[in-house]
Formats: sequence, structure tokens, C-alpha cells
Amino acid sequence: MHINSEYDIDQQSTTELFHFVAKGNSCFLSVENLPKIFTDSLKVELKAQLVLNQGIPCWVSNTLLGTQKYNLKQGGNMFYFSKIDTLHTTVLGYQEEDKKQHSNFIKVAYKKGFFFLHLQPVAFTNYHLLKDNHSEYAQKVLSYIPTGTIYWLIKDQNGLLVSDSPFRYILSQPALRMAWYLFLIGMIVFIIFNAKRKQRIVPIIKPLENTTVDFTKTIGNLYYQEGDFQNIIDKKIIYFLERIRNEYLIETTLLNEEFINKLHLKTGKEITDIERVVYLINYHRKSYNKSIESDLIEINKAIEKIIN
Repeated sequence: MHINSEYDIDQQSTTELFHFVAKGNSCFLSVENLPKIFTDSLKVELKAQLVLNQGIPCWVSNTLLGTQKYNLKQGGNMFYFSKIDTLHTTVLGYQEEDKKQHSNFIKVAYKKGFFFLHLQPVAFTNYHLLKDNHSEYAQKVLSYIPTGTIYWLIKDQNGLLVSDSPFRYILSQPALRMAWYLFLIGMIVFIIFNAKRKQRIVPIIKPLENTTVDFTKTIGNLYYQEGDFQNIIDKKIIYFLERIRNEYLIETTLLNEEFINKLHLKTGKEITDIERVVYLINYHRKSYNKSIESDLIEINKAIEKIIN
């Protein structure tokens, strides 16, 4: 007895399974598809139906077990038996597609024994065994199994899996397995140390320093020490008007009443402070007198009130 979503028994075990049935035993398989050895040896063919959103109704053919249909809405298999050997095959169950019934559970005679082939393994999952009355369908399907000793193959659940790796024999022998692991560890250590020895020394490149601020401070100190307050005031005015153009997109060609109102609306500063700085700038531009330190301090404070 084997129930799984797909047939995953290896070829050698499948051959032994056929020998087992040929001696007069029975085999119950509930899988979604069958390998070629089954379709060829038992003279059956499989075909896929359309997957229906409302599910796949399934029932058994023996009316003594009832005619109840069980709708497998979740995970139903689309395959069914499209061709069977009627001389050696008995249909035990059906599934429905668009009001057409297809066989999905058959009993096939093979020499002295029988194969019970079922294509809806989802009926035996926890979901359907607990949903509504679907457990009745599982009971009806299993009721066809002859009485006697049952060998239940639960591959992938008992951990007794046969590895398909080409290193299967090496890993099965303790001495060879240890030698293989030592070889791998040695290769990894060799690669790490060899790569470390050949790696070039990466020089440390210091990022370029931003000396703009230092340069500006140096030039400012130079003007201040030389007493060139006129030049410093000019630079302050140029810097101030440049910020007004870039940040507030206001034309600074004419520092008139319109300029004052626009700057007041965009900055939210006191209009008296804006009028003060505009007055000082215009006065400085028209004045022919040499500026002194107090003029620089006055215009600097007025500008700072606007841009800070």
C-alpha cells in the first residue's frame, strides 16, 4: 500500500513490486500519475481533464457502498483512466467532469495478483479526512483492499530514503566518508591561505579634503586684516543676492518696493527688516565714502536677519 502525491518509487523497487503481485499478492497505489512501466504492463492510458473551479466529484462504483458523490474542491487531481484492458480490469470508482464520468479507481489483474490503482491521493490528506463527510470516501476506497497483512510504504516519512548521489557508496563507508570530508576541508583551507598569500596590498587612499570653507575664511581674514571693509561688504551683498535668486527665484536687478513685497511673502520675514537691508544695500552702492568697520557690522547684521 502506497499513498503519495506522485509515484516516487525507484525502478528496482518497482520491478520487485511487480514480482510481488505476480506471486498472488495485491498492491494498492494512490498517486496522481503513473510511470510508463505501469501503463505499458497493465495496458492502461491516462488523460487529463480540465481543472474545474467547483472541484472534482468522486464516488465508488459499488452501489452497496452508497451512491454519494464527494466533491474534492481542494487539490483534486485532473488525471483519469482514458483506456483500460476490459478483460483484466474492473472499474471501482469514478470522477466527474462537465457531467461526464471518468474512471479514476481500477482493479487490474496481473498474473496471480491484482493492482488497485487510485488517482486521487488528496482524499487521504488531513484536509479532506476532516472536511464534511469526505472521510467516508476514503473508507469506501480502502474497503476494496483484501484482508491480510498490509505492508505500508511511507517513503519520505520514515527517513529510510536511498540517496541518488554518485557519492552514495563513499558516504556509506565510515573510513571513506571521513577521508572525503578531510579532503574537502583541506582543499578549502588551501584555497583560503593561497588566495590570502597572493592578494595584493590595497593602498589606503585618503579622500580629498574640502578646502573651500578654509579658503573662504582665509580670504575673509585677509580682507579684514587689510581693512578692506568695502570689498567685504561687496562680497556679502553679492552672496546675499545670489541666495535670494537661487532659493526664492526672485529677480534682484531692481531692489525696489516690488522686490521687498516678494521677498516678504516668500520668506515670511518682517517687512521692516527687509526694507532695512534693501536701504543699506542701495545706500552702499550709491555712496562714494569709504566704508568702515561699523558699516560692515551693520549690513552684516541686517543680512543675517533675512537669510538665517
